[in-house]
Amino acid sequence: VYLIRGTTSSGTTVLISGREAVATADGRFQVQIIAPPGTQEVVIQASDLQGNRSQYRVTLNRLS
Repeated sequence: VYLIRGTTSSGTTVLISGREAVATADGRFQVQIIAPPGTQEVVIQASDLQGNRSQYRVTLNRLS
């Protein structure tokens, strides 16, 4: 289980591994995902209110 947090523009929709979140008024978002064993990175897709889209690759770090 991974908890991915970040900051973007207010109202931006963030999609990670099929899970979606909308950034709050201050731009914060948080998505909890379950990644299969051996997964080293995920793709974050962001769509803002004007229809602009972008993708980012994020490396997953395991905390002990």
